[in-house]
Amino acid sequence: MNRLPLRAPLNSWGPRAGSGLALALLLAGCLSPSGRLGDDPALGVERERAEAFDALEAAATVDAPRERLAAERALRPRFALLVLRLPDDAELRAASGALALRAGDRIAAERELAQALRRDPGHVAAAVLYARLAAQGGDLAGARGVLATARLLVSRAPEPYLAAAQVESLDGDPEQALALLDRARSLGAEPWRVELDRSVVLEFADREEEASIARASARALAPDPDLVPEPRWRSAPQPAQQNPPSPAAGNGGTN
Repeated sequence: MNRLPLRAPLNSWGPRAGSGLALALLLAGCLSPSGRLGDDPALGVERERAEAFDALEAAATVDAPRERLAAERALRPRFALLVLRLPDDAELRAASGALALRAGDRIAAERELAQALRRDPGHVAAAVLYARLAAQGGDLAGARGVLATARLLVSRAPEPYLAAAQVESLDGDPEQALALLDRARSLGAEPWRVELDRSVVLEFADREEEASIARASARALAPDPDLVPEPRWRSAPQPAQQNPPSPAAGNGGTN
Protein backbone atom coordinates (compact mmCIF):
# COMPACT_ATOMS: atom_id res chain seq x y z
CA MET A 1 0.00 0.00 0.00
CA ASN A 2 1.28 3.45 -0.84
CA ARG A 3 2.29 5.78 1.93
CA LEU A 4 -0.22 8.39 2.88
CA PRO A 5 -0.36 12.01 1.71
CA LEU A 6 -0.42 15.22 3.64
CA ARG A 7 -3.26 17.13 2.07
CA ALA A 8 -4.14 20.72 1.45
CA PRO A 9 -6.58 22.43 3.84
CA LEU A 10 -10.20 22.20 2.83
CA ASN A 11 -10.45 25.80 1.69
CA SER A 12 -7.81 25.20 -1.01
CA TRP A 13 -10.21 22.84 -2.80
CA GLY A 14 -12.25 25.62 -4.40
CA PRO A 15 -11.79 26.77 -8.01
CA ARG A 16 -8.49 28.36 -8.98
CA ALA A 17 -6.81 27.24 -5.73
CA GLY A 18 -3.03 26.76 -5.93
CA SER A 19 -1.40 23.46 -5.09
CA GLY A 20 0.80 24.97 -2.36
CA LEU A 21 3.03 23.43 0.24
CA ALA A 22 0.77 20.44 0.87
CA LEU A 23 1.51 18.98 -2.57
CA ALA A 24 5.24 19.44 -2.05
CA LEU A 25 4.94 17.56 1.21
CA LEU A 26 2.83 14.94 -0.51
CA LEU A 27 5.57 14.41 -3.06
CA ALA A 28 8.02 13.82 -0.23
CA GLY A 29 5.74 11.65 1.86
CA CYS A 30 3.52 9.44 -0.21
CA LEU A 31 5.13 8.67 -3.53
CA SER A 32 8.28 6.76 -2.62
CA PRO A 33 8.87 3.38 -4.27
CA SER A 34 7.18 0.38 -2.69
CA GLY A 35 9.04 -2.31 -4.64
CA ARG A 36 12.46 -3.78 -4.06
CA LEU A 37 15.35 -3.95 -6.49
CA GLY A 38 15.18 -7.27 -8.22
CA ASP A 39 11.38 -7.64 -8.16
CA ASP A 40 11.29 -6.89 -11.90
CA PRO A 41 13.37 -8.93 -14.35
CA ALA A 42 14.56 -5.65 -15.85
CA LEU A 43 16.83 -4.81 -12.93
CA GLY A 44 18.18 -1.72 -14.65
CA VAL A 45 14.70 -0.20 -14.99
CA GLU A 46 13.94 -0.91 -11.35
CA ARG A 47 17.18 0.78 -10.35
CA GLU A 48 16.26 3.83 -12.42
CA ARG A 49 12.82 3.81 -10.81
CA ALA A 50 14.27 3.80 -7.32
CA GLU A 51 16.74 6.56 -8.18
CA ALA A 52 13.95 8.69 -9.65
CA PHE A 53 11.90 8.43 -6.47
CA ASP A 54 14.97 9.26 -4.40
CA ALA A 55 15.44 12.39 -6.51
CA LEU A 56 11.75 13.25 -6.09
CA GLU A 57 12.01 13.07 -2.32
CA ALA A 58 15.18 15.16 -2.39
CA ALA A 59 13.49 17.81 -4.56
CA ALA A 60 10.56 18.08 -2.18
CA THR A 61 12.87 18.89 0.74
CA VAL A 62 14.33 21.98 -0.96
CA ASP A 63 13.36 24.97 1.18
CA ALA A 64 13.24 27.68 -1.49
CA PRO A 65 9.89 27.34 -3.31
CA ARG A 66 11.23 28.48 -6.69
CA GLU A 67 14.18 26.10 -6.55
CA ARG A 68 11.97 23.26 -5.38
CA LEU A 69 9.54 23.81 -8.24
CA ALA A 70 12.42 23.92 -10.74
CA ALA A 71 13.78 20.64 -9.39
CA GLU A 72 10.36 19.01 -9.65
CA ARG A 73 9.86 20.24 -13.19
CA ALA A 74 13.23 18.84 -14.16
CA LEU A 75 12.04 15.42 -13.00
CA ARG A 76 8.95 15.34 -15.20
CA PRO A 77 10.71 13.98 -18.34
CA ARG A 78 12.43 11.35 -16.22
CA PHE A 79 9.13 10.07 -14.84
CA ALA A 80 7.46 10.31 -18.26
CA LEU A 81 10.12 7.99 -19.68
CA LEU A 82 9.72 5.55 -16.79
CA VAL A 83 5.94 5.51 -17.34
CA LEU A 84 6.56 4.52 -20.97
CA ARG A 85 8.82 1.69 -19.83
CA LEU A 86 6.62 0.57 -16.93
CA PRO A 87 3.10 1.59 -18.04
CA ASP A 88 1.28 -0.51 -15.46
CA ASP A 89 3.14 0.93 -12.46
CA ALA A 90 0.48 2.86 -10.53
CA GLU A 91 3.05 4.49 -8.25
CA LEU A 92 4.92 5.94 -11.22
CA ARG A 93 1.65 7.16 -12.72
CA ALA A 94 0.69 8.83 -9.44
CA ALA A 95 4.08 10.52 -9.13
CA SER A 96 3.91 11.72 -12.73
CA GLY A 97 0.44 13.12 -12.09
CA ALA A 98 1.51 14.88 -8.91
CA LEU A 99 4.48 16.45 -10.71
CA ALA A 100 2.22 17.61 -13.52
CA LEU A 101 -0.14 19.18 -11.00
CA ARG A 102 2.74 20.99 -9.30
CA ALA A 103 3.80 22.33 -12.71
CA GLY A 104 0.27 23.59 -13.43
CA ASP A 105 -0.43 21.02 -16.17
CA ARG A 106 -3.94 20.01 -15.13
CA ILE A 107 -4.66 17.95 -18.24
CA ALA A 108 -1.58 15.75 -17.78
CA ALA A 109 -2.25 15.50 -14.05
CA GLU A 110 -5.82 14.29 -14.58
CA ARG A 111 -4.67 11.78 -17.20
CA GLU A 112 -1.89 10.25 -15.12
CA LEU A 113 -3.89 10.16 -11.89
CA ALA A 114 -6.79 8.52 -13.71
CA GLN A 115 -4.40 5.93 -15.13
CA ALA A 116 -2.92 5.30 -11.66
CA LEU A 117 -6.41 4.69 -10.28
CA ARG A 118 -7.32 2.48 -13.21
CA ARG A 119 -4.42 0.22 -12.23
CA ASP A 120 -4.81 0.59 -8.46
CA PRO A 121 -8.21 2.01 -7.36
CA GLY A 122 -7.01 1.93 -3.76
CA HIS A 123 -4.00 4.16 -4.35
CA VAL A 124 -4.62 6.71 -1.62
CA ALA A 125 -2.45 9.55 -2.87
CA ALA A 126 -3.80 9.31 -6.43
CA ALA A 127 -7.39 9.16 -5.19
CA VAL A 128 -6.99 12.25 -3.00
CA LEU A 129 -5.31 14.30 -5.73
CA TYR A 130 -7.76 13.17 -8.42
CA ALA A 131 -10.70 13.98 -6.15
CA ARG A 132 -9.24 17.40 -5.46
CA LEU A 133 -8.98 18.15 -9.19
CA ALA A 134 -12.51 16.90 -9.78
CA ALA A 135 -13.89 19.01 -6.93
CA GLN A 136 -12.08 22.11 -8.17
CA GLY A 137 -13.72 21.53 -11.55
CA GLY A 138 -17.16 21.22 -9.98
CA ASP A 139 -17.43 17.44 -10.46
CA LEU A 140 -18.34 16.60 -6.88
CA ALA A 141 -19.98 13.31 -7.89
CA GLY A 142 -16.77 12.16 -9.56
CA ALA A 143 -14.71 13.17 -6.54
CA ARG A 144 -17.11 11.39 -4.22
CA GLY A 145 -16.99 8.17 -6.26
CA VAL A 146 -13.20 7.96 -6.37
CA LEU A 147 -12.95 8.55 -2.62
CA ALA A 148 -15.70 6.02 -1.84
CA THR A 149 -13.73 3.37 -3.71
CA ALA A 150 -10.52 4.28 -1.89
CA ARG A 151 -12.28 4.10 1.48
CA LEU A 152 -13.68 0.69 0.61
CA LEU A 153 -10.32 -0.71 -0.49
CA VAL A 154 -8.13 0.96 2.15
CA SER A 155 -10.55 1.24 5.03
CA ARG A 156 -7.95 2.11 7.70
CA ALA A 157 -6.45 5.08 5.85
CA PRO A 158 -7.68 8.45 7.19
CA GLU A 159 -6.85 10.50 4.08
CA PRO A 160 -9.84 9.46 1.93
CA TYR A 161 -12.14 10.35 4.83
CA LEU A 162 -10.53 13.78 5.19
CA ALA A 163 -10.90 14.38 1.46
CA ALA A 164 -14.47 13.09 1.43
CA ALA A 165 -15.32 15.53 4.22
CA GLN A 166 -14.12 18.34 1.99
CA VAL A 167 -16.35 17.17 -0.84
CA GLU A 168 -19.41 16.91 1.40
CA SER A 169 -18.78 20.39 2.76
CA LEU A 170 -18.54 21.83 -0.75
CA ASP A 171 -21.79 20.01 -1.55
CA GLY A 172 -23.57 21.69 1.36
CA ASP A 173 -23.75 18.81 3.86
CA PRO A 174 -21.76 19.98 6.91
CA GLU A 175 -23.07 17.27 9.22
CA GLN A 176 -21.86 14.50 6.94
CA ALA A 177 -18.56 16.33 6.55
CA LEU A 178 -18.11 16.58 10.32
CA ALA A 179 -18.93 12.88 10.73
CA LEU A 180 -16.26 11.99 8.16
CA LEU A 181 -13.74 14.16 9.99
CA ASP A 182 -14.51 12.34 13.23
CA ARG A 183 -13.93 9.05 11.45
CA ALA A 184 -10.62 10.29 10.05
CA ARG A 185 -9.47 11.29 13.52
CA SER A 186 -10.38 7.86 14.89
CA LEU A 187 -8.20 6.32 12.16
CA GLY A 188 -5.16 8.35 13.15
CA ALA A 189 -5.41 11.64 11.25
CA GLU A 190 -3.39 14.39 12.89
CA PRO A 191 -5.71 16.20 15.34
CA TRP A 192 -4.66 19.67 14.26
CA ARG A 193 -5.49 18.93 10.63
CA VAL A 194 -8.87 17.54 11.62
CA GLU A 195 -9.58 20.69 13.62
CA LEU A 196 -8.45 22.91 10.75
CA ASP A 197 -10.77 21.14 8.32
CA ARG A 198 -13.53 21.24 10.92
CA SER A 199 -13.14 25.01 11.15
CA VAL A 200 -13.52 25.39 7.38
CA VAL A 201 -16.57 23.12 7.27
CA LEU A 202 -18.15 25.28 9.95
CA GLU A 203 -17.20 28.47 8.10
CA PHE A 204 -18.88 27.13 4.98
CA ALA A 205 -21.98 26.49 7.10
CA ASP A 206 -21.91 30.07 8.52
CA ARG A 207 -21.30 28.72 12.02
CA GLU A 208 -18.64 31.31 12.74
CA GLU A 209 -18.38 30.96 16.51
CA GLU A 210 -17.85 27.20 16.32
CA ALA A 211 -15.40 27.72 13.45
CA SER A 212 -13.33 30.13 15.52
CA ILE A 213 -13.12 27.63 18.36
CA ALA A 214 -12.03 24.84 15.98
CA ARG A 215 -9.39 27.06 14.37
CA ALA A 216 -8.01 28.06 17.77
CA SER A 217 -7.84 24.37 18.66
CA ALA A 218 -5.96 23.65 15.42
CA ARG A 219 -3.39 26.33 16.25
CA ALA A 220 -2.94 24.97 19.75
CA LEU A 221 -2.41 21.43 18.45
CA ALA A 222 -0.26 22.22 15.40
CA PRO A 223 3.53 21.75 15.65
CA ASP A 224 3.80 25.26 14.21
CA PRO A 225 0.88 27.73 14.52
CA ASP A 226 1.85 29.23 11.16
CA LEU A 227 0.62 26.00 9.55
CA VAL A 228 -2.93 27.12 10.33
CA PRO A 229 -3.93 29.87 7.89
CA GLU A 230 -6.32 32.67 8.54
CA PRO A 231 -9.90 32.02 7.37
CA ARG A 232 -10.59 32.69 3.69
CA TRP A 233 -13.85 33.79 2.14
CA ARG A 234 -15.49 30.65 0.87
CA SER A 235 -16.28 30.11 -2.78
CA ALA A 236 -18.53 27.44 -4.20
CA PRO A 237 -17.18 25.18 -6.96
CA GLN A 238 -18.06 26.25 -10.49
CA PRO A 239 -19.60 23.86 -13.02
CA ALA A 240 -16.90 22.10 -14.97
CA GLN A 241 -16.74 22.65 -18.71
CA GLN A 242 -15.13 19.24 -19.08
CA ASN A 243 -14.97 16.61 -16.39
CA PRO A 244 -11.72 14.78 -15.60
CA PRO A 245 -11.30 11.45 -17.38
CA SER A 246 -12.79 8.50 -15.54
CA PRO A 247 -10.21 6.30 -13.80
CA ALA A 248 -11.94 3.36 -15.45
CA ALA A 249 -11.27 4.74 -18.92
CA GLY A 250 -8.02 4.60 -20.85
CA ASN A 251 -6.37 7.55 -22.54
CA GLY A 252 -5.19 8.16 -26.02
CA GLY A 253 -1.53 7.80 -25.07
CA THR A 254 0.26 5.11 -23.12
CA ASN A 255 -1.84 2.40 -21.49
